[in-house]
Amino acid sequence: MATNRIKEHGRKLSLTCTHPTSPSSNDSCRTGNLIGVALTDERTDGMTTVDTGGVYNLSVKGIDDDGNSAVAIGDKLYYVDADIGTGTGFLSKKVSGYFAGLALEIVPTGTTVTINVLSGVAIGVGLGDQTLPRVNVISESMAFGDFTDNTDTTGFYDFVSSTLPAGAIPLGFKAIVSTGFTGDTTAVIQVGIAGDLDRFSLNTDQSVLAAASVGSLPATDGADGLDAASTPRVTVTGGADFTSISAGVMVVYVYYLATV
Repeated sequence: MATNRIKEHGRKLSLTCTHPTSPSSNDSCRTGNLIGVALTDERTDGMTTVDTGGVYNLSVKGIDDDGNSAVAIGDKLYYVDADIGTGTGFLSKKVSGYFAGLALEIVPTGTTVTINVLSGVAIGVGLGDQTLPRVNVISESMAFGDFTDNTDTTGFYDFVSSTLPAGAIPLGFKAIVSTGFTGDTTAVIQVGIAGDLDRFSLNTDQSVLAAASVGSLPATDGADGLDAASTPRVTVTGGADFTSISAGVMVVYVYYLATV
């Protein structure tokens, strides 16, 4: 039998917390990558008893790194120093933070609610999870009337509520067309950014003339210049003039690999 075991489970530990610097009992707290809940106020020796597992009532906000996003049961939650503040702030779906646990209740988009959270590393998700590349998606719904006419065969729509974050590696786009962009003989979609309209659409012959699901891998230069956040631009090209198109509704999804 092993004689060097210190604790059987190792959940409740006396730690010098990195953030906040002086935790109070019931606060979410962090020591390096290790997230837990303070069971005591910080003592005079600078140590705090921290539970790195268990289920706790914690404040959670329905946001992620791209904006408002509802929290579902089982979603991963993260600890962001700026959001936690002195320890009484909120966890969220911001993967730019430190992995903190799993949501056991829902949180509506954009709201802050106290819910049950399965806290810490005892659930089997490895430390450093927040640094791993991960597939994300941004999407927006748009109708023909939302497009800006270029006074030629093309019109464009710039995403309003979401952007590709800095460091993103685009994986392609998908458009789900519920109402075809009818009225002309053709309507072709491209997805990119201002100045590079097909950056995220290697296949530039994808038609949105009729209801359908279409998409494409990115162009070979898809990840160029994404060291800063970028706003996707959706361009639809008609056959005669953009104003010949008289209808159209679709949701465009841009998929990317988040690296930071």
